[in-house]
Amino acid sequence: MVSRISRPVFALVFLGLLVLAGCTGNNQNPNLNPYAKYYTGTQGVEATFQNVPTKLYYYGPGDNSGNEFSFAVETRNEGASFTRGGVYVSGFDPNMLQFRQIPLRGGAGACGISIGQIGLGEFGGIFHCDGVDASFGDQNRIRIESVAALLQTFGKDWMDPNEFDFGINAQNDPTGWNMAFSFPAGVANLEYYQHGRLFIAMFLSAIDFSKNGGQEFRLAGDTYDFPGGESQYFVYDGRIASWPPGLDQTDQKLLLTTCYQYTTYADPVVCIDPEPFSDNRKVCVPKSRTWGGGNGAPVAVTSIEQENTPKKVIFRINVKNVDDETIYDAGELERCSPYYPGHMTAEDLNVVYLGDVRIGQVGIAGRGGTDGMTCYPDVIRLDPRTGTGTTTCTYPIDQYNLNIKSAYQTPLTVELWYGYSKTQEKTLTIKRVI
Repeated sequence: MVSRISRPVFALVFLGLLVLAGCTGNNQNPNLNPYAKYYTGTQGVEATFQNVPTKLYYYGPGDNSGNEFSFAVETRNEGASFTRGGVYVSGFDPNMLQFRQIPLRGGAGACGISIGQIGLGEFGGIFHCDGVDASFGDQNRIRIESVAALLQTFGKDWMDPNEFDFGINAQNDPTGWNMAFSFPAGVANLEYYQHGRLFIAMFLSAIDFSKNGGQEFRLAGDTYDFPGGESQYFVYDGRIASWPPGLDQTDQKLLLTTCYQYTTYADPVVCIDPEPFSDNRKVCVPKSRTWGGGNGAPVAVTSIEQENTPKKVIFRINVKNVDDETIYDAGELERCSPYYPGHMTAEDLNVVYLGDVRIGQVGIAGRGGTDGMTCYPDVIRLDPRTGTGTTTCTYPIDQYNLNIKSAYQTPLTVELWYGYSKTQEKTLTIKRVI
């Protein structure tokens, strides 16, 4: 897959900046590279309670206005990825406390995508909903239309529908609704799709964060174009609905759960040496890269081990959950809601997808072409005890370097896709007024 040919000047400028960013790595001096400081740290979306009353009073059933209260939840994107997700407040006794934004009806089940292929060149999977014969175009929100049409109602300046000229194809068979995204040849804009834009667009029609008691957010990250990142507030209007006879005072817990899509982007400089055993003078020597401090996301590329042969370069990419919260399979992220009526399984957790791995225009083979790098596995399952995982990618150096004999440096672009969840607690003290 190649860059949009109608924008050659833009592509050259962008690639120049990308090389500049990559040549200094992820832990360089921010004064030397204005992009560098945004790709450090381990935070993603941070949600906090705001203006929660320190104490509530119950005035009895005859004074409903006195039993009402409100507070806010602030969501802040402190990482470097665009994101879409939802906030959920739970943990309280629904007989005692009720919130206008949280329906009391039972959970609505979850829809998702069992992902088969994923990446900048292709995407495919099986759409499913719990206990439902899901069909495209019904209330389950999957629609056969272009992604550009879906984004018309997205409401964010950083998601330009004109940049997403690909469509959704669907076919029903005994396994369920098989869905695939089609990319018209020669119009895929790789530069625009990075840092979560493509990830969000692909899942926009399948994942609904407003189901099961959620309120949805869409936030740009803390990057060069959006310094400080975006934030969004959500109001919760509550009331004390009932009070046990004889009770003078009690505490109620509020659990704040954040579920969101996120990406990790890294561009370490690697050394490509077509003649690794020669004694010629070289500008670089292939070696492993290890760095700390994160990549501006809760999942980090912690190291890349490199091994050179005359025909292939082998990269072992090591990743880790560095924020110690919960990683979800991005296709099953609706199950993250505390109001989801089903059961979470180990298959839904600790799943990280290789959204993109490339050197220049050479990405993973089969994603927009037959030639390219091979990566295995392209779905990384992190060890639930250590939070670590590894994938190995092989770059066919003999196919792309032609008659070049000298070693040279180039950025290795890595983008990881996953779902993430964090929680925090708040205690409400409620006292009866005699």
